[in-house]
Amino acid sequence: MAQFFKNNSAIPTLDAHFGPNGPPPGLMLVAGTAIAQKTAFVSQWFNVYTRYQASALYCHYEHSDPFGPTHLKHAFGQFEETLASPIARSDDHTDHCAYYCVNHEPPVSFTLVAQQLPDFRRALRRHQRSDVGLVIFDTLLQALHPGYQSGAKIEPAFIQKVHQWALDNDLFVLGTMDLHLPARQGATPPGDDFLDNTLASYLPLCLGAYVLELDRPKLTRFDNIEPMTMRYLDKNWKAKPPIRVDVFFNHQRRWFTDADSRNNQVQRLQLRKLAMSEQA
Repeated sequence: MAQFFKNNSAIPTLDAHFGPNGPPPGLMLVAGTAIAQKTAFVSQWFNVYTRYQASALYCHYEHSDPFGPTHLKHAFGQFEETLASPIARSDDHTDHCAYYCVNHEPPVSFTLVAQQLPDFRRALRRHQRSDVGLVIFDTLLQALHPGYQSGAKIEPAFIQKVHQWALDNDLFVLGTMDLHLPARQGATPPGDDFLDNTLASYLPLCLGAYVLELDRPKLTRFDNIEPMTMRYLDKNWKAKPPIRVDVFFNHQRRWFTDADSRNNQVQRLQLRKLAMSEQA
């Protein structure tokens, strides 16, 4: 799996993090402010994964976001009709195919996905001769609590529940979370104290978190290709040097790239050592 990310995701740091076997089972959080392109980040994962594995589930809950993967007009119980026919996009889009995407009422909750996973896997094996290995909840809050507004807090017990479900079913799960900085600060990196208050209770209960950070002089002014930072946090993040990877986000293509800079090389080495220590 990792070689697919290395050759096609344009973020080689992720390949360095996960090693030759690809992402491990468990829940990984993707956190950022409302304008930090979290949906584009997880869509990139989905696109790369489905391009080669054809076995992923994407649950998308933002009705106002026109940039996610293609939305299918089927309720979850009707997924068998869609699995054999991925949706093709034109060449100027980065969404290669989408086997399932949710953007309708009633919401498809985490509970329903957990209940339907065996049937979903059976259908995939029948149609594609493959098994689902990636699940994305965008956003995680609304998957756990249908109808909740984005400002609500997720209880740590729910994070632990999703992580354990991922482990039990050998799944890599990505879940996006909003960081609610004041509007004036929404385009600046969140401070360590803020991250400690918002994410620290979750990190021991899952694989960790990617934090997407903007640093705009003006809230609404940015270039088409915008520099950003991808920060990685785990339960020991305050006791060691920060891991911050320089990335570029192309607003037109909705796609991240990871420059092969000196800083990124150092950060990849840190992530590689971290991955090796976790696997030991």
